[in-house]
Amino acid sequence: MTSDGNWSTKLRKVGTLELPDHVFLDEEDECYYIGNYTPGENYNHSEVNQIVFNLKMPVAYQNEYRYRYKRREIARCGAAIGRAVNNTMATYSALVPIPPSKPCSHPEYDDRVAQIAANAHPFRKSELLTTSIVREPAHLNRQKKRSIQGVYDTLESHADRILDASTCILIDDVLTTGASFKACKRKITEMGVFERILGVFVARCAWPKLEFSTLDL
Repeated sequence: MTSDGNWSTKLRKVGTLELPDHVFLDEEDECYYIGNYTPGENYNHSEVNQIVFNLKMPVAYQNEYRYRYKRREIARCGAAIGRAVNNTMATYSALVPIPPSKPCSHPEYDDRVAQIAANAHPFRKSELLTTSIVREPAHLNRQKKRSIQGVYDTLESHADRILDASTCILIDDVLTTGASFKACKRKITEMGVFERILGVFVARCAWPKLEFSTLDL
């Protein structure tokens, strides 16, 4: 297992160097992450890869022994976010899970991000957004053009779940293209109740950089 997917106890900001990995984000987006996930590698590539693989374990396995690893990582990631975000923000922030690709009525519905949010003490969780139409998950959608509008069209907002808060913290397990974050940010902005909207992720996709050999002439 390598260390280039290092798991940190502190939040790191998606800055100029990281933005090219997330094509839909821009410099005005405020996003933070804990670890680096390496796409295309197996679970044994790094600690973060193992965490992500466990989190994404299908709910079809929930009655099997191995599902305990998913439950363990949900609790671990929630606690990590709760510790990493400045706790003084808990009094004026709402922790809003970015909804999964399937609605709650779907047999493959996975509420792992909502569970992570519920474990992020002392922050308050509010499921302001849900998915109304099935969409293909980002990690399975590599051959198709993903768009912010495409995600936005599947979202439904719930004004009756608004908490008394001035800051919205959108959370998700993995930041890939940034389309889900941008769509959710737009939906939340339209509610007109938050002064600040930011994103916090368990991990971000850190795409392997190409290495070029040099030729001495």
